[in-house]
Amino acid sequence: MSFPDLQSFMKLLDERGELLRVSTLVSRELEITEIADRLVKKGGPALLFENVKGSPFPLAIGLLGTPERVALSLGLPNLDALAVRVRDLIDLSGAKGLGGMLSQLPKLRDAMNLPPRRVKKAASQEVIWRGDQIDLGKIPVLKCWPLDGGPFVTLPLVITKDPETGERNMGMYRMQVMGPKETGMHWQRHKTGARHLEKARNLGRRLEVASSSSKAISTRRKTGRPRGRSATTPASTRCRSCTRASTSRRLLCDATRCTRRPSWAARRWRTPT
Repeated sequence: MSFPDLQSFMKLLDERGELLRVSTLVSRELEITEIADRLVKKGGPALLFENVKGSPFPLAIGLLGTPERVALSLGLPNLDALAVRVRDLIDLSGAKGLGGMLSQLPKLRDAMNLPPRRVKKAASQEVIWRGDQIDLGKIPVLKCWPLDGGPFVTLPLVITKDPETGERNMGMYRMQVMGPKETGMHWQRHKTGARHLEKARNLGRRLEVASSSSKAISTRRKTGRPRGRSATTPASTRCRSCTRASTSRRLLCDATRCTRRPSWAARRWRTPT
């Protein structure tokens, strides 16, 4: 089974009794993560908090909290099947003769579908905030631990481009929300994003950054083409490692094509019914 978006996966979890809806008002500061932590450790269901204090958005957590749900999201019976599929995909050098090459055609088709697709308009741009509309406080970013300095976007996809070569990088770096339009990027010095920042600084340039959070599950249709949708959070174009970052300009990306826009964009939330 394939999933065109995150909501369809959540709908299946709901039907299977693996999604627990919580309508009680809960706090994004420590409370949600405390509840989720207990359930994950017990192998419990995923959670959909429908009433988050101070935010108009619901929040889903623990969707991939068990190996079984991870395999389900990939349309596989178990995670061992994923290892076999990846190994078969990368082992294309064993083909010998015409018959061997022809036997590799299905794998080659899958490999050709791996690169991202170019689109003119992405689902992540269905809702766009500009100027004074931008307020990160509306997004239910969580404070996970008592000694954290504030709420963190813990697993964003942070996209940067080498200011010299133009080569792009995508990494996961924690982003601390410091204000309605400010985040702090936590880049360790040896990370590629930090190297891009250092190069830009030496060239006297601003570093353009895009950040995608609330990542949907990459899935495959019958054609084998990867699918995935995400919401894009404000990303700084002038980042300082582990310090505040100005968000005066932003870069929005689908997986393939970047467009400068002074805005914050996201996909419209559709609660599974």
